[in-house]
Amino acid sequence: MRFQFSEKWAVFLLVAVGVFLSTMDSSMINVALPRQNGWYSSIF
Repeated sequence: MRFQFSEKWAVFLLVAVGVFLSTMDSSMINVALPRQNGWYSSIF
């Protein structure tokens, strides 16, 4: 018996990965921007 991967699970997987990557991206930016402002002595 072979496992059948339906299209709705593929869509769910893509959306879940997209949400995860978006969350990681925004949290990295929130950490990186204040540190870069200190390096360049700028106000953001």
